Amino acid sequence: MPNSRYDPSDSRYWEEPESNEDLDPGYYYAEDHYDEDDDSMNTLIEKQAEIIQTLQAKALEDPSPQTIASLTAATLALKNLLEIKQVVDRDGLPTVEELVGILADRNKKGDRND
Repeated sequence: MPNSRYDPSDSRYWEEPESNEDLDPGYYYAEDHYDEDDDSMNTLIEKQAEIIQTLQAKALEDPSPQTIASLTAATLALKNLLEIKQVVDRDGLPTVEELVGILADRNKKGDRND
């Protein structure tokens, strides 16, 4: 059995819930929670920048491959967050279908880790 919670045979992933009571407690509906005045994206970006600063300091003390890999991953995550924020600020919150299309395009191009 895979570790993932995603099961394509589970109809909850293919049908819209009739009410909030039908929602999978582990599933997050972005449209229901998005608030243009909410500053949580900026807070998330700031926290990611703090993580990078911590990892940079650690890399100076211990430049092990694991530390460098962690720093690289954190930097890529920050880059992705900044790209997402730029798109949301410009175009508004994308739909799930748009996000799936964006990810599919990136996977085809092979630039998932850019």
